[in-house]
Amino acid sequence: MTSSTTKTVAFSALVLAPALAMLAVALYLLFFTNLPQILYMSAIRNIYFDCMRLVAERYVYSMTPGPCRFTNLEFDVVLTHDRHGFRNARRTVEDYEVPVLGDSHAHGWGVRDDETFASLLEETYRRRTINLAMASYATAREFDALERHGRRARYVVLQYCDHDPGENDAALRLDPAAFRLTVEREWQGMIGGYHEGKARKFLTVVRQLATLLRERAYESKASRRRQMLSREVAEEAAEFARLVVRYRDVLEGKRLILFEASAWNANSPTLGAAFAAELRRIEWLRYAIIDTASLLDGDDYFFLDDHLNRRGHRKLAAAIAPEISAWERREPPS
Repeated sequence: MTSSTTKTVAFSALVLAPALAMLAVALYLLFFTNLPQILYMSAIRNIYFDCMRLVAERYVYSMTPGPCRFTNLEFDVVLTHDRHGFRNARRTVEDYEVPVLGDSHAHGWGVRDDETFASLLEETYRRRTINLAMASYATAREFDALERHGRRARYVVLQYCDHDPGENDAALRLDPAAFRLTVEREWQGMIGGYHEGKARKFLTVVRQLATLLRERAYESKASRRRQMLSREVAEEAAEFARLVVRYRDVLEGKRLILFEASAWNANSPTLGAAFAAELRRIEWLRYAIIDTASLLDGDDYFFLDDHLNRRGHRKLAAAIAPEISAWERREPPS
């Protein structure tokens, strides 16, 4: 190699080095940290607040009856809700065998009406199913929805989430009026903050990205996984069991099928054992727990959005249906 060529190569490497370094950093942030997800969730994602309404029932809010178009970067779907505001496109809530309880994961955020695991239980596995799940509901409000619309059920499918403990604690501490006021205020605050951010549009995204980078308010995916494993699931289980006992009148005589669906597959591998340890103390409760930490993986969630995709819903339906069938073999319906 001539001296001239050596100098050219060295100069090119010197010029390209900053660009290559920036590319490496960008690839690391994109694929090995949760920065894209945090930015999307905090500044880009659309939420269907305009399709929601306050109601007099204890669960505080539901969806507006009829269709709701819901569009984001990873999906464009229509959500259809019955006259009570729950996602039942073809079935009335008076005609059911299996009510589904949960939050936005069970409601079917980002998937079509016929792609939710509730709908698949009906269409694929021939179980008359109603979907009583709603975004941001935690356990008490889920049981309130069951009490109002699902008392005649033989089976109850409940999706638990790692966001539930805060509201579950409030439901146990506060009287019903104070609890409702707390939920309503938080909900209205979320709506106000959401619309304020949307009004600034591009500026909100730029400011949020700058803040996240400056404060390093993101973490590696490996670190997030370690945090998931360090959850205090025993405390969560104790709160959940106390709420089950409180709603004995609604649950006794039914078979409860419980599983976790938390953001981006943050499903605890110790949750099943912790919840079983608490629930087995409730003599009148019949229950089964599905281990979603081993059932679901990252491909069952959207990349940016933290919700289950249609693949995840299919897996859940395929896991829930055999639990119902096993119960029926042991205890045939009378």
